[in-house]
Amino acid sequence: MEAWLEDSGADGLDKVEVADFPLTTGRGVRAKCDLNKGDKILTIPAPCLWTIKRARNDELFGTVLKCVPRQMSVDETLALYILFVRSRPDHLPYKNLQKHIAALPQSYTASVFFEKNELAVLVGSSLHQLTANAQAQIENDYLTFQTLFQEHPTLFQEKRFSIEEYKWALCTIWSRGMDFVVDGEPVRLLAPFADMLNHSPDVQEQCHRLIKESGNLFVIASRDYKAGDQVFINYHYFPGRPDLSKLPNHRLLYLYGFVLPSNPDDSYELALQTGPGALRYAEKEKLWARAGLTAVSTIPLTVEEPLPSKILQYLRIQRLEYFESMTEQEADEQILHYLIAYFTETLAGFGSPREDLEERLGNGTYATGSNSWAAAHVSASEQRILELAKGKAAKLLGENAAAAQQAAMQRAEKMLAALRAGDDGEVDAPPPDRCVQCGKDGAAAKLMMCGKCKAVKYCGRHCQVVDRQKHKKVCSVKK
Repeated sequence: MEAWLEDSGADGLDKVEVADFPLTTGRGVRAKCDLNKGDKILTIPAPCLWTIKRARNDELFGTVLKCVPRQMSVDETLALYILFVRSRPDHLPYKNLQKHIAALPQSYTASVFFEKNELAVLVGSSLHQLTANAQAQIENDYLTFQTLFQEHPTLFQEKRFSIEEYKWALCTIWSRGMDFVVDGEPVRLLAPFADMLNHSPDVQEQCHRLIKESGNLFVIASRDYKAGDQVFINYHYFPGRPDLSKLPNHRLLYLYGFVLPSNPDDSYELALQTGPGALRYAEKEKLWARAGLTAVSTIPLTVEEPLPSKILQYLRIQRLEYFESMTEQEADEQILHYLIAYFTETLAGFGSPREDLEERLGNGTYATGSNSWAAAHVSASEQRILELAKGKAAKLLGENAAAAQQAAMQRAEKMLAALRAGDDGEVDAPPPDRCVQCGKDGAAAKLMMCGKCKAVKYCGRHCQVVDRQKHKKVCSVKK
């Protein structure tokens, strides 16, 4: 492959080489000499790249593509093109591309290839559902290609275009494709040799770039490297958008087939959505837009920020018709109660508790680097983040209840001061329709008012007893 690339005008193959890193990433790219940050270390010329334009302009493949009864995605097109090229070893125009295919992995460890027992470790995680959805989508997409295969049986031999072969080719694109934006449009391609570069979250810039005029791809060094060091890029870097540049373990395993233990970018993606049939939908859309949200929003929960304020913003808007008669504090309490229940239910849905998974990871039950080991990292991390989110919601709820209790005490003090002074004028409004101790709303429980001061309410005897020591300091019989 390297000889073909050099003959085609590739540059930099004297600076880097493909090598094995058995203790870390497996196969990757190694520096053959010292490299300085910002150096252009590799250039792959446009004629060597797998692109959607190349596939559609192919004299054989491009013509038969028109038989597919719908518009194919970039990933689908490139995946079928890889299989098409691989299936024709004697076709002279494909001989160089086949050198790249020969260097590709024969199998992948992405979650769509997991066995049932390996998927079982993921039960309850976001990746478990993501993988199930992907499996179903792959099967549906493959069915649409049957017309193409049936009309051109000599070009698409069944054994070379099975669903397993298609899945392999699709994972080749997912795990090795590079993404760019050219003139505001997304571009995805496959670059021989450059696709051997591994990912590191420590790389905080886009080191692989596409030259619009020539179509060539080049790679720069993100830092200084010594000869023998592994060279990394960031697979998912978006300039100016660090929030989009993070790759949590569930996405790494889904797309690339590996995880990073203690991944600093790990997250649980909370999906929030509201259909257009919702009450006052147009009004809500405008409010979401002002808050930087949309009707369908995915908000990442992280260890550093397990309960982002955007979640409360979204839910306040989603249920604005219910919260209009409430104070902001009351609305937030309702939302927090809902979130605590949601996190509790979600955590209960995991197949194995976090503590069990961490024990198995620690005692070697899951062999390091195995699919079950990777799945356990994903599941344990998501559970940990959800536990933190639940704890944060409970803490906020407690703070809200404490604030409500303090406000009630202040109102009671003002009322009693006015009564003792013999002031018959108007005093503060009646106590709010909520338990002063736990904050439970009157809509959720029948409340009873303190029989002495008439200034606070309780949802039951238990809360009244708990609050007695604090409340008796301000409570007095109305004269």
